[in-house]
Amino acid sequence: MLDAFSQIENILTRKGAATIHNVPDGFIALLLEGLARRQSALYQQEKGQQEKQEKSQKGQKGKQAKQEKQAKQGIIYVASDARRMNELQQALQFFAPDLPVIMFPAWDCLP
Repeated sequence: MLDAFSQIENILTRKGAATIHNVPDGFIALLLEGLARRQSALYQQEKGQQEKQEKSQKGQKGKQAKQEKQAKQGIIYVASDARRMNELQQALQFFAPDLPVIMFPAWDCLP
């Protein structure tokens, strides 16, 4: 379990998508909370550095737009069934009540 936390830094600094697997069910919410908080901290750090650079250099709107788009990326977790999705939602409300969670219904129940 601790190995998953040691990989958070590598996952967040890697370009592109990352897949985490073999996480015990009871540990998923805590891991997602840790990832979300670390992602938010990295975003705030990059934003502060960017503001310092903007003060010294003007006219980097294209680069800024790209960074803002990347910063708005979130974390996606796909539950195997509705029961696990509901359990994860309850666990996230406990561990991280301030983090927004958006839940989508299973694709096979939609018309």
